[in-house]
Parts: sequence; C-alpha cells; structure tokens
Amino acid sequence: MKKHGKHKMWILQFREGDSKKYHTIGLVSKMTKSEAQQVQDSFMNEVNARLATAPNPDITFGNLLEGVALPFYRLKWKKSTASATENRITHHLAEFGDTKLQAIPLNPLQEFLQRKAGKLSKSMVADLRWDLRSVFKRAIAEGYTQRDPTAALYTPKEASVAENTGHDRKGG
Repeated sequence: MKKHGKHKMWILQFREGDSKKYHTIGLVSKMTKSEAQQVQDSFMNEVNARLATAPNPDITFGNLLEGVALPFYRLKWKKSTASATENRITHHLAEFGDTKLQAIPLNPLQEFLQRKAGKLSKSMVADLRWDLRSVFKRAIAEGYTQRDPTAALYTPKEASVAENTGHDRKGG
C-alpha cells in the first residue's frame, strides 16, 4: 500500500493470477495509515476468498466433462436421450480427455469433425458439434474459460446424409 497521485490516495497494488492490479482505498486526508491498512486487509481477504473458490484454470477437457458437464446434463436429459447422448459424448470426445481445456483452439476441433465426417453420418457429426458446443458453454458458465472456440464450428459438407435415427440432438 502506498500514497499516490496529486490528490494523495492510498493505493493497493496486488497480483491476481498473472495480472497486476490496483485498488484505490481512499484519500490520505480522510483516513490514517492504520485505517487504510484495515481496509486493505478486508479487501485482500475478499480477493483471496474469491481466488480460493475460483475454478481450476488448468482443468482438462476430460475432467470438465466427467466432473462438471455430464453431471449437469444428466439432470436435464430425458431417460431416452441420456444413454445415447452420454455414450456418444464419452466415446467420441475422449480424444480431448487429457488436453487442458484452455489449450484447445478451434482448428483441432474442426479437424476432429472433418475426420468424423468421413466415418459417421451427417446427423452424428452434427450431434458431436452440438456436444462440443454444450461442453464449452458449460465451461464458460462455470468460469473455467472465457473463450469458446466452438462458436465457429460447422458440420462438414463431406458428412454423409443418412436416414433419420430419431434421436434429438438438443438433448431432450
């Protein structure tokens, strides 16, 4: 904590993650140094409590899927949707399991859909695209990431059109 500026303010400089941040405590003319230190202590307790409950920024895709996304979606899915959807997700998206969520850019996700388009029906590839979008939306909602590389994903035109399988890609 230090005095700063033309108007003599108590300013707190601290680190939050990799960022250097500043917080204005108050005017030097309005509070003593010990009062400013009390405000600083209270403020830093709040910052530290927030950091202690913050989601792990190094979470892997697999850990997010198993520990956060699937438990949430199981509550929402109809019974008829749940087994097929969960099986599809765990089987096909497993290749991203050990990758840190924040380290997954758009290109590998689109390449994944391209590879699947050569092997699976168009509706299945569209479902996988939907699944990836859902997982990243959940990750954003929980604070694990601030970016969504799935927003630009598309179902490759190479995917073969097959008969309707009758399952709802929106997860019931």
